[in-house]
Amino acid sequence: MKPVSKAFCACMLAAACMTSAGAANFSDVAAESAAGKAIYKMADAGILAGYPDGTFQPDKGLTRAEFVQIANLTFGIQLTDETPLTFTDVPATYWAYDRIRAAYKAGYIAGVGNHQFAPEGVLTREQVAAMVDRIQKFENLAGTKVTITDPVSGWARDSVERAIACGLFTLPADGTFRGTQAITRAEVCQALAQYVKDAEAPSQNIGGTGGSTGSGGSGGSGGNSGGSTSTDSSTPAEVVSALKDASSALGKISYDGPMMNEIITTMKTCIDDALEKESKGTTITAEYVKKTYEDEITRVRSLYDDLMQANKDRIQQDIVQQVEKVSTISILRDYFLS
Repeated sequence: MKPVSKAFCACMLAAACMTSAGAANFSDVAAESAAGKAIYKMADAGILAGYPDGTFQPDKGLTRAEFVQIANLTFGIQLTDETPLTFTDVPATYWAYDRIRAAYKAGYIAGVGNHQFAPEGVLTREQVAAMVDRIQKFENLAGTKVTITDPVSGWARDSVERAIACGLFTLPADGTFRGTQAITRAEVCQALAQYVKDAEAPSQNIGGTGGSTGSGGSGGSGGNSGGSTSTDSSTPAEVVSALKDASSALGKISYDGPMMNEIITTMKTCIDDALEKESKGTTITAEYVKKTYEDEITRVRSLYDDLMQANKDRIQQDIVQQVEKVSTISILRDYFLS
């Protein structure tokens, strides 16, 4: 199979940034710094990614909806039923509707009052402490004394103290927590990276990519060369599970433009065909998908290369917003890009 272009990498990986730290190569992140190690670890896991200009923008803030997506991916929280949301500011058409539904069902979000969630609201440090506390059920078993010298909202204080005692955050020497301040992308990575398993050693280089984690806003990382962890060793059951997730995600995406629609429908047709063959007894592996659908992959690559950058970014964002499992994006990468 011929090598696939970086443009098609961006389409298929869709914001996962599933490559190694060396692959991501964010121009504004020092890889050996404490923050840099956490950022690249989260990028390796496909949880956060960079932007089209090759930056990560570590000092940029996050919305509450964006963090829900990050938390769901970090802790493996998935939608378990079809119970509708009652938040009046999160319509069913909102990009993170299912993510927020999963978070609400898991019990780590409760809204901001008046039946609202404020999905586009600025995410604060104490909000992160409270949400992760609810997920992890922190306990200060050692009785660690936590002395915070600046104000923390009353509703969040217990969660903040437990989060600090359990190592989610580290207080500086002056004891300030800055609970009501916006949390940055770098700070979220430093808090959550400890819950992400280390990536396996990278293999053959493939162009990196990415779209933004979570937001309906911009995304995408620089397409630099780097390692990827092969999924050729995935079991047939793992392959089928990932393909079902991919089929469901692609089925939720449609566009007015015929070229963009053909990209999505061609990918979905390949995946659905593989699933149908699996139901009739064919063993579906990475190699099988690559060889069987080589012509279709080439067609999608050609269409994608002809799109304007804004439409490429939109496809990236829409795919990552709909895929439920990080492993799905990893498998899509290996099937369509290696």
